[in-house]
Amino acid sequence: MIERIVKQIPIENLEPRPEQPRTHFDEEAMLALEQSIRAEGFISVLTVRPTAIPGKFEILAGHRRRRAAIAAGLTELPCLVEDLDDSGAREFVLLDNMNREDFLPWEEGQGYNELTAEDGLSVEVLAAKTGHSADHVRGRMEIAANSCEQLRTAYLAGEVGVWVMRKIAALPNRDAAPVRCGQCHVICEEGTEVCPACHSQLAPDLAMTVGNPQQAATRMCRGKFWLDADKLIDRVKESYGLDAAPVQTCLGLDDAQISEAMVASKTALGLKLERIGRLQEWLLRNESQVRRYTAAQRATVVAQVEVAMGILAAVRQAAI
Repeated sequence: MIERIVKQIPIENLEPRPEQPRTHFDEEAMLALEQSIRAEGFISVLTVRPTAIPGKFEILAGHRRRRAAIAAGLTELPCLVEDLDDSGAREFVLLDNMNREDFLPWEEGQGYNELTAEDGLSVEVLAAKTGHSADHVRGRMEIAANSCEQLRTAYLAGEVGVWVMRKIAALPNRDAAPVRCGQCHVICEEGTEVCPACHSQLAPDLAMTVGNPQQAATRMCRGKFWLDADKLIDRVKESYGLDAAPVQTCLGLDDAQISEAMVASKTALGLKLERIGRLQEWLLRNESQVRRYTAAQRATVVAQVEVAMGILAAVRQAAI
């Protein structure tokens, strides 16, 4: 039977939990809590468990309140002492934090990852314990394991939502070197030896380092509506060769599936259209610069694009 005791414990005997998933504390909220403690006293209770050192306790719930209490000048705090083993402590901490509105996605995912790695709990068991779907649990685990710092900063700033964050966290979090096929110009994932679109051998000298896919997607998706962000993430995948099935096209426009026989018959028109197709890569690199154009410059660009679209429409009509 678990023994539960509430007692006053000196603050210096309360040790922060090393595996505590909650690491982000809003400074304004911390200051408000400190001022509240100064005005009204400490009216809540921390939850702790004994450590191997007599008289010392590990905090399970109350890290934020302990910090505010120290700032307010308190020397001891009321604590509920729980006799929990490591597994029970991990589960308690996760469930306690899940009741807090400011529990961050990667902090939640870290808790799931610890319970999976240390206690062997399955995603389905964790979902049942927390009342979430298995997909929710997997998503938070992926965010915790793979999201870059820029993505987390964008989330904290309210510039991306958790759905977009999960999509971006699924991208590689490292500098990537995709390969451009010399035959059909499809971008293939780093390490690919044979183009999956036209089956050509890929020469090593066509590899190109283009940076971190997650960081690129984060820059592009800041402040975007989720539907627009979804399209932008797909564009990043295309640029890094991360699409599930690269689409072969001799036109370089990534919009048509053609046969291998047609690949061999590149025409002068096809070569010209390839150059137009490369505009997509240019835009990925220079979109932020284009957005800084003056109104007159943007109007000129729009007019030029409309002329080009008219020409392409005429070519398409002639080919029908």
